[in-house]
Amino acid sequence: YGSVDAVIKESDYQVGDIVKLSGQVNARAGKLQIEIESISPSKVDFNSIIDQNAEPTKKPFSIKSERLEKLKPYFYKIAKRIRKAILESQSILIRHHADSDGIIAGLAIEHSCRAFMEKIGVNPDYNLYRSPSKAPFYEISDVFRDIVLTKRIIEGHGQQKPLIIVLDNGSTPEDVLGLKTLKSLGFEVIVVDHHNPVIIENKKTAVDPYISMHLNPYIEGLDSQTCAGMLAYELGRLIFEEFDNPIMPAVAGITDHCLIQETEDYIKNSKKTREE
Repeated sequence: YGSVDAVIKESDYQVGDIVKLSGQVNARAGKLQIEIESISPSKVDFNSIIDQNAEPTKKPFSIKSERLEKLKPYFYKIAKRIRKAILESQSILIRHHADSDGIIAGLAIEHSCRAFMEKIGVNPDYNLYRSPSKAPFYEISDVFRDIVLTKRIIEGHGQQKPLIIVLDNGSTPEDVLGLKTLKSLGFEVIVVDHHNPVIIENKKTAVDPYISMHLNPYIEGLDSQTCAGMLAYELGRLIFEEFDNPIMPAVAGITDHCLIQETEDYIKNSKKTREE
């Protein structure tokens, strides 16, 4: 998969039509460009092609962990949705808590998305945004800031509404107002968090009616010790198979005081000591 620029002066086709192009492909300004010689309708199911390419590469987690294995279906479902957004050139807005764990989570998703975008020819400068939140929940003031930003994205670049990914925040009743506001305005939100949702009934939390996907260890009977930086790092490895920065989950585990074996395994993987 990848992208190529194609320009034609006049066409009877509309945005969203699936067409077959033929012509000569050249490299120009570091990008592939096709000089169109003919254009015709195509019966190819483009949606199925996108869906197939959005499937993340099936690979093991970076460490052995029963905790992570229990959450595997959530990882794959969310990774596929993010990859599909990138393949469809839908912009992505990352909102994360401003502590060490949240920042690492935000960077893991940003770096993996950026690398995937660059590989397939999508410009991350116009398709990828990241902002920290001081509050330990998705505060309504941050929601309004994100709405203003998305208005600029839509009006400035003619894009659809971005996919919003909330990290190290988003699972608690305090997050409901912000998430409910976004849903009422037609935004899709994914939450990856490790804080106690407080309300869980049949694996559903107070925020679930307002978001499309939710990864939180508590939903599967676990606790907060598998922090957001760990979750986002493993998610990033599924978003882009070449993404690898093992020090990220190690630092997140140490700074968020995660007293589980996974923290020690991540430290070992980083080839650093706890002190380093």
